[in-house]
Amino acid sequence: MMSAMSSPPAPRSRRERPAKPPLSRDAIVAAALEIARTEGIEALSMRRVAQALDTGAASLYVYVADRDELHALVFDAAIGTIEIEPTDPARWREPRATYPTSSIGIGSFPPIPFFDRGTISLAAELGR
Repeated sequence: MMSAMSSPPAPRSRRERPAKPPLSRDAIVAAALEIARTEGIEALSMRRVAQALDTGAASLYVYVADRDELHALVFDAAIGTIEIEPTDPARWREPRATYPTSSIGIGSFPPIPFFDRGTISLAAELGR
């Protein structure tokens, strides 16, 4: 029996590793984009993204409706990283021979299966 003078031991976490960062749509897309870059788009699944984020796949569905939405978000994120120099107004009709890209290596992305358009290549879409 515990005396009135002694206090119970402080609660101790049973978790052996640090707490996980909170999930967010941005974190999910960033992890998915990294998987697409390193493992290819065919490796991209809700389960694989959940594994990369150290959580369960069901947790992702709070932020992303399904795999199709995940693919669309990854495509948007990849396209959003492309840096294009402003066009000289006097030469706006001239075709762009090359499009500078950021360090994600957009030209090296594998083709992405994209819903009702079939398979597309980011490099082909960007004229590379």
